[in-house]
Amino acid sequence: MDGEVRKQFQRMLEKQNMKFMLKTKVAAVDTSTDVVKLTLEPSAGGDQTILEADVVLVSAGRTPYTAGLGLDKIGVETESLWTEDSLQTSKAFTRLVM
Repeated sequence: MDGEVRKQFQRMLEKQNMKFMLKTKVAAVDTSTDVVKLTLEPSAGGDQTILEADVVLVSAGRTPYTAGLGLDKIGVETESLWTEDSLQTSKAFTRLVM
């Protein structure tokens, strides 16, 4: 998502009392009661905290599935798919899809 769009969207949601906890991982979940209790810790390490909530939305990064597509044969590096300003991964890929 475009950086500026993401920032604006996050601000809008924060005005609606949504809380964002970026770079945080869930160490444990307790759903034994009506309230969900999450044990959280910073991804880089640090003290754990407990968060109690009625509803929890977890968002995680995505891993591309490129195995078996033959991208290496046309010169597209698949270790990390970087894009140019025009959102193209490489000239070889651009020629393939045009």
